[in-house]
Amino acid sequence: GLADDVRLATVQWKNAEMHSLAQVRDAATKDKAVGLPLRYILERTYGLSESEIDRVMEMREQEFAAERDPFAEALLRNAGVVNPDPGA
Repeated sequence: GLADDVRLATVQWKNAEMHSLAQVRDAATKDKAVGLPLRYILERTYGLSESEIDRVMEMREQEFAAERDPFAEALLRNAGVVNPDPGA
């Protein structure tokens, strides 16, 4: 019920500074370039909740699965690449 929802709720603070979408995207691109994980970037830079991040990651995996080329994956496996990741 409501009591359980309140007890299990978490507070997620939003950055009070105002940034343009271009600034946010630039920061995210730089964060990725220095090796920060996507989940961290989505949380810190975009302010997404854990459930929103899970949803984005699931959607991302579905897109990658749809784009995979079985022939290319077989070639990569034969070349020694065990788990080719088109998002890497």
